Amino acid sequence: MPRYLISPAAERDIESILAWTHERFGQQGRLRYEALLVRAILDLADSPQRTGSLTRPEISRVQ
Repeated sequence: MPRYLISPAAERDIESILAWTHERFGQQGRLRYEALLVRAILDLADSPQRTGSLTRPEISRVQ
């Protein structure tokens, strides 16, 4: 299983985004978007240097 860490601030952002998505698009829309976010996080954890990824040293140092 790939390693990843989501900061508390990022978790709050994700929860807020999913709540907004639920309000606008209903439960099915929220579930689809949540699955997409989970897949993206896992893909990045598995391959952090993938095309389209940016190193963000101001957020966290690279291990």
